[in-house]
Amino acid sequence: MHESDALTPPPPIDPPRLTEQERGRLKLEVWVVLALAWAYPLVTAAGEFAGAPLYPPAEPGAGAQAVIYLLMMLQVCVPLLYLMHRSGEGLAAFGIRPPRPVADTAQSVLVIVVAGIAYFVLSAGLYTAAIALDIPDWILVGRLPEGYDWTGTNDAGTPLLAWLLFLIGLTANSVAEEFAMRAFLLQRLERLLASPTKAILISSAVFTSYHIYQGVYGVAHVFVIGVLLGILFVTTRRLSACILAHTLINVLTAVLSGGA
Repeated sequence: MHESDALTPPPPIDPPRLTEQERGRLKLEVWVVLALAWAYPLVTAAGEFAGAPLYPPAEPGAGAQAVIYLLMMLQVCVPLLYLMHRSGEGLAAFGIRPPRPVADTAQSVLVIVVAGIAYFVLSAGLYTAAIALDIPDWILVGRLPEGYDWTGTNDAGTPLLAWLLFLIGLTANSVAEEFAMRAFLLQRLERLLASPTKAILISSAVFTSYHIYQGVYGVAHVFVIGVLLGILFVTTRRLSACILAHTLINVLTAVLSGGA
């Protein structure tokens, strides 16, 4: 063997080709996750953006929100765990591994920092474009009523308990969304398309679509967050860091929006 041959990297290994039966099963599973975790949130988000919200006019409170989010987590995660088990691939193939507190925290902080920088850059660009094009405010920031307490933490008399319940619900929501969007949808798209980049972009677009009630600002930021979480998942193959980053971003959003 020539010395030049020894220095030449081996050719990339093509991913195994899917049989028609495997491709059909993966496509069906994609539709299942969309039905479980995407259809209803998309309808409610579209209603809110169009000015016909489906949420109650009264603030639901942190306790009720925690129960709702926990039920939604079970609705999404239990069927997906069954599909993961049924696939025979093992939970690790879907990023479900023991958490690593130090590494997960460091990776989450990195995602938050990058997302924060992207938020200010995007906001400045979109604000400039909005002034030039005279775009209405409701398109930029959505139609949520002013003063609506989406955190439920304004419960009188028990602010600490309200925030604890809010964090429980928020974590449950992050678990459900990361199970659906990263652990399952992204992984299935990656196998179907044989392209991590396409899988990240498509799953991020799906993730973003049911946040349209937040307006253009929110949509742009959520898409960036989806891409960052997708990159984190593909590079680490661990869901725990994605869940932690997602939860911390939502907590920061609540604090900065005045939910506290």
